Amino acid sequence: IISDLLSTTPQDVVVTPSPYHPAENLDDKVMKTYQQLLKNVKLKNHTESLIHAFYLGEMLTKTDPKQ
Repeated sequence: IISDLLSTTPQDVVVTPSPYHPAENLDDKVMKTYQQLLKNVKLKNHTESLIHAFYLGEMLTKTDPKQ
């Protein structure tokens, strides 16, 4: 147990892939991600909701305001 507590990196990291393909246009990516977010909120799947909210925020920060 002590070695687990002293560990600085997790052994198994699971990264949830984004719900869209990077080559899709911005509108499609936002819609797919937002639909997944709403679905997970309705199902009370908190972890998946946070993941999709993160992906939405990531798209917003990387997007030019003119788009």
